[in-house]
Amino acid sequence: MTSLDLDAAAARAGRLDCACAPLATDGAVQAETWRLAAAFGLAIFAQAIIFTALAAAGSYLASRPSVATAPLALTFLGAAAAGLPASLLLDQFGRRAAFAIGISLGAAGGALAGWAISAGNFPALCIGAFWLGLAQGFALFYRHAAAIARLGGSRAALLVLLGGFAGGLLAPAAISLCQSIFGPYADAALPVLAGLANIAALPLIVSLPHRFVEAGDPARPARLDASFWLAVLLGAFAWFAMTRAMARAPSALIGCGVGGTGIGAAEAWHMIIMYAPMAVAARWRGAIPTLMALSVGAGLSLLSLAFGQVSVVTIMTSLLMAGTGWSFLQVGVSRLLYEGAPRSKIAFGANDAMILTAALLGILSA
Repeated sequence: MTSLDLDAAAARAGRLDCACAPLATDGAVQAETWRLAAAFGLAIFAQAIIFTALAAAGSYLASRPSVATAPLALTFLGAAAAGLPASLLLDQFGRRAAFAIGISLGAAGGALAGWAISAGNFPALCIGAFWLGLAQGFALFYRHAAAIARLGGSRAALLVLLGGFAGGLLAPAAISLCQSIFGPYADAALPVLAGLANIAALPLIVSLPHRFVEAGDPARPARLDASFWLAVLLGAFAWFAMTRAMARAPSALIGCGVGGTGIGAAEAWHMIIMYAPMAVAARWRGAIPTLMALSVGAGLSLLSLAFGQVSVVTIMTSLLMAGTGWSFLQVGVSRLLYEGAPRSKIAFGANDAMILTAALLGILSA
């Protein structure tokens, strides 16, 4: 089945573009969704590697313990800062160019962070971490791109987020292999590997059609109604609980005698559990009703904040609860965002900026 959508951006005064968007079949749109999911999986693969490297490097490169988590915090600051610029760039230059900018930042950040760790340069590590965070912020917009192309489909957004499952699954093996090959230089090699993962996503991104297919009726304003603000509030809480657990875990595990491979495995399994409930919701919508997703997710996220960091068991319990709560909340929040009133890309960018600011607060409160 084919449909014709007018590209309002292409009809601006002074533009020579054709005002008609290309015809796209459901199969073509589905292929775009899977390409975005694969690209997002590579971004999560890079993220898992980054967290492992930054947690270790920050602990021994920082001049004092109070700033050891600065690289990790700057990663989330970069991700939060990318939300609105990503939405504006997508509107002005299209998906290929905008997402390629994010990939370039990730590649550059990985190279700089790798050099900084090998040279013992903590300020350069912080800059590289910020650039890597900017790349993560652009990658988070992949789910919006898929949902808009499917005309408001929360299932498409969840399918993109499911790419993170594969990325998280591969990360522990990659970290272990990197440590066995590079030995004492593994911490420096890991950010470079994360940069290469960003580059690997480039062919997937440049094969996308140039522009969005706009969601909803362009004549209707994109309202920021109660469901939007509920989505922001619950999404922000999920990210706060999740990043707080992730930020606390590495140093706590080190205190329990767990080495770098164990820390990487713990963080990666946390990421895997973050995406598992989405697989059920994306395949069988009725298996996880929206109210159930929001209630269970909020409850587990709240419980994760109550666990102390006194043993490996409590640390892992907190991580798994935070990850599962985040996943359930993403199921409910995605439905609130994409299945209600039409949203603009600016609204999606503002949502990402707010939830990632909450994620940064989670890091700082750890």
